[in-house]
Amino acid sequence: MAQKIEHQAAYILNRRAHQESSLILDVFSIQYGRLSIIAKGAMRSKKQWSALLQVFQPLILSWSGRSSLKTLIAVEAPSSAHSLVYERLFCAYYLNEILLKLLPELESNAVIFVAYADALQSLNDRTIQMELVLRSFEIELLTELGFAPDFMFDVHGNLILEGQVYILKPQNGFERVNAWAQQAILFDGETLISLQKREFHQSASFSSEISRTNFFRQSKVLMRLLLNHALGGRKIKSRELFSKIKY
Repeated sequence: MAQKIEHQAAYILNRRAHQESSLILDVFSIQYGRLSIIAKGAMRSKKQWSALLQVFQPLILSWSGRSSLKTLIAVEAPSSAHSLVYERLFCAYYLNEILLKLLPELESNAVIFVAYADALQSLNDRTIQMELVLRSFEIELLTELGFAPDFMFDVHGNLILEGQVYILKPQNGFERVNAWAQQAILFDGETLISLQKREFHQSASFSSEISRTNFFRQSKVLMRLLLNHALGGRKIKSRELFSKIKY
C-alpha cells in the first residue's frame, strides 16, 4: 500500500519537465529531508500547480508512493514567494545547488531546513549583507553534515587563540603556524573564533574594521575550501555562472 504523507513544510530546490505535461521536483522538506516528487499534469493542471511549484516559494506539500519517486497529491502556498533579483537571486540558486549536492536523500534535518528558510528571508532583505547570509548558511550546513572542522581546538587539542595564525588540514582541522610561515592560505585565530561563536553578524564582535574585513575575506576562502572538500571535486555551476555574468 502506498504511503501517504500530508501537509509537509517544504521548498523546491529544482524542477524539470517530464514527458509532455509533468514536472519532476527536487524537494527539501522539514520532516523527510530531500526527496524527488513527480507532479503529474502540473503544466496543464486546472489546479494551477505550475504557478505554485516554484523555487524559493514556501510550500505545504502532500504526496504518496512506495518507490523513491513520490507522487504529488496536493500543494498549498502559505505565503508569497521570496522576490529575489540580481546577485541575491544567484546566491539563492547557489544555496539550492549545494543542498542538492550535499544533502543525503530522505534524511530529515530541521536545523538545515530552518537555516535555509532564514537564509532566503535574509536574502530578501536588502539591508542584510549577502556575505553574512552565505557564511551563516554555509557554516550551519557544513557543521550539521559533519564537514566542518573544530573551530575551538586545533589538531593538537589546544585552544584556538586570537593573535595566532592557522592553516587548514581538511580532514583533521586547524594547525597553528608562525605568522611568517610560507603557506598559501593562512587563517587568523579571530576569524575561526568568530565562526565558532557565530557572532560575525555584529560589528562589535571585531576589534577593528580591518579584522572585520579580514574575516569576510578569510571566511569566504575557508568555506570554499571546506565545500570543495565536501563535494569531492564536483563543481558548483551556479558559482561559475555568476562569476561569468558579474565579471
